[in-house]
Amino acid sequence: MNGNLQKTLSREIITEGIGLHSGQKTSVRIMPAPEDTGIVFLDGDTPVHAAAENVSDTRRGTTLSENGSTVRTIEHLMAALAGCGVDNAFAEVMGPEIPINDGSAKKFAEDISAAVVCQSKPKDIRTLTEPLYVVDGSSLIIALPSDTLSFTYVLDYDHPMIGKQLSRFAPREDDFLTELAPARTFCLYEEVAVLLERHLALGGSLDNAIVIWRDKMSAELRYPNELARHKVLDMLGDFSLCGNFTAEIISVKAGHTQNAAMTRKISAALRRGSEA
Repeated sequence: MNGNLQKTLSREIITEGIGLHSGQKTSVRIMPAPEDTGIVFLDGDTPVHAAAENVSDTRRGTTLSENGSTVRTIEHLMAALAGCGVDNAFAEVMGPEIPINDGSAKKFAEDISAAVVCQSKPKDIRTLTEPLYVVDGSSLIIALPSDTLSFTYVLDYDHPMIGKQLSRFAPREDDFLTELAPARTFCLYEEVAVLLERHLALGGSLDNAIVIWRDKMSAELRYPNELARHKVLDMLGDFSLCGNFTAEIISVKAGHTQNAAMTRKISAALRRGSEA
């Protein structure tokens, strides 16, 4: 498959499940879209474009808002679309958020990869031409000019079951399914009560998240560094809101809030570059 051409889907894909934070039944119907459409979520007839400037909330996930409509927990689906090379798609959301599935992007990626087709126009791939950074307490993200796109995440928890982990991923359509898509979201046991008090993670369970106690985890890890890989998965989904671009992204102890701040900076820099 030609990696330089825009891609969409050959057919619609429907995924049903539970929303991680709402705990409600929800579904998403992913449909083909014409060239140069980008990724557009549909709340009924209302479009919500997958763009950095539309990020409205970053509490334990990424939320988009536009035209009075909101779509929550979009990062795993966005990662699957980006990891499978899909540039153009409509995603009709029926419920308050995207289904969480098993806490990874595996199901989305398997379904999407089986339906990807090339379109006629080439991808519009822009290049970051200036270094950027975001510092937020002990969290740091650096974006450096590069001819390719790559993500590095440094995980550092003062926790006996986690400690330090490192993951690096340079997106290629043939390795996303095996190297990144299966990495699941995780949560410390001590955080569960706080999340519930904030009306978050109401749909969380041992089937869709790795829960970590001081002396054990709720499931056997799929990779030795699965927790760091999931952070890279989140990065891929969040940074795909900038469109197709090349840069080296290095993140230390950062999350969705810092990702959103950096994607806004990158989007502005890419606009400046295209206008120069």
